[in-house]
Amino acid sequence: MNRRNNKNVGKNKRGKGKHIHDDVTRGLTTRELSYWLLNNSVRGSGWIFNHYADSILGHEDVIYYERDGTIMTDVLKESLQQDLIPENVEYVYSVFLDYQKLIAIISTKSKHYYVIKNINQIYERQQKVAKLAHQFPDINKMTDDEQLMALAEQEKKEKERTGVDTFSDRFEQHVSSIWMSKSLKDTIKLLSSQERKLLMIKKPEQMKFSKIDRELLNDQKVILPIDFIFKTYEELVPLWRKYLEYGRNELRLGDIMAIDSDFIDKHSSGIENNKNVKKLFMNQNENMKSYEWLRHFPNIEDVMILYTYQLTNEHVANICKYCPNMKKIRMSRCFRIDVRILLDLFKLTNIQVITLDDPEFVCQKNTYSFLINDEEWNGIMCESLKSLYLGSETITNDLMSYIFESCPNLETVMLNDRTLGNKILPYLINGNDMTETIKIIGIPSRREFTYFQQIKVKTTARGMSKELFSDSMKRVIEENKRRIEMKNSQ
Repeated sequence: MNRRNNKNVGKNKRGKGKHIHDDVTRGLTTRELSYWLLNNSVRGSGWIFNHYADSILGHEDVIYYERDGTIMTDVLKESLQQDLIPENVEYVYSVFLDYQKLIAIISTKSKHYYVIKNINQIYERQQKVAKLAHQFPDINKMTDDEQLMALAEQEKKEKERTGVDTFSDRFEQHVSSIWMSKSLKDTIKLLSSQERKLLMIKKPEQMKFSKIDRELLNDQKVILPIDFIFKTYEELVPLWRKYLEYGRNELRLGDIMAIDSDFIDKHSSGIENNKNVKKLFMNQNENMKSYEWLRHFPNIEDVMILYTYQLTNEHVANICKYCPNMKKIRMSRCFRIDVRILLDLFKLTNIQVITLDDPEFVCQKNTYSFLINDEEWNGIMCESLKSLYLGSETITNDLMSYIFESCPNLETVMLNDRTLGNKILPYLINGNDMTETIKIIGIPSRREFTYFQQIKVKTTARGMSKELFSDSMKRVIEENKRRIEMKNSQ
């Protein structure tokens, strides 16, 4: 059969087959496909989807489709709207997000899969003006009213030709659709080739599994994060305990979304292998509301927490309390923590590496308002710390002065390029200990500066006498502090 000349190829009897794209999942089981998506597709914006699921799923213009492209009846749509509340989202397999487009693959506790497409297209008058420049050579010299008249005339002609009224000074086209399926394979077929490319979902011949991947998938004793999907509470309990008993030396909780912190605390006691757990990895798991459960894993040394927006300073204090042997910690894009977490991290006697990778990480409100005062810094000594990365753009020379004094054995300090060049380098004073050096590195440029140990920093506000300011200036400073505090509390 010549497919090129057969117009009916790819369509079902209802003519809806055009919504079903090429099968890129041939030969893969659902478990293998889930594992591949987990480890290879785009998933970095999953936390944003979780956080804004209400507005994404509840948009008034959203259109619900069945797998074959049929628009759902109101009865079925109402049922699925209840299924798609954030509390029922079981797993986020893949998410692409930019300023104009969201594409997500999710599943819910009802064992349904969904493709969510949320596209926002904005058209400006200026874009239309540019398109009409060849018809109206002087259009850029026209007044706004004259441009509008020219555009209206052109739109009128276009409407007469097409029957569609498209004139608008500025209009927004919102295309939001949700597609339901009962299998992950069929869900992938609902994506166009361009959409699969954005999600980095490859063709079947390119979905390769390493030898280690195959061993993990084939080992009956190994419990993977994907094995927690679509399980009842009664099924989750023995599965979780088996996961701990036969697990390696790490907890990867970023991809186990079916359980929460209370569940872990309740069902993790009395397992011999817990003492062998050395690493904790959490990524975008909003079910972790507290961290007392860490008491069951006393030997954790390496902690990585990424894109966990609910994490607070108090949570970090608890992590330090229950992980006293911690040697390394990395936190990135945890938007509710600030520089005060250093007070708890610097008290850890074995900490060697601290990475706080977030340009918006708050270190100081302003030049004269510290988040950690002199009294709190007194007595803080972290002799074990070797490497510190602060990606914040609000670091000051005063803060670095405190850090250098509190961490005398630092070997490497990495700072945001902008912060390093403008706020730190001009104030650094070489140390007196010529036997040891410390490297100051700019990120991402990797520019490197070497200083002798016992490095000093010229400070701006630290240690200044309170009598330095007049009474009127003090009132201005206090008023500015009050305004900032009011703004932050809103």
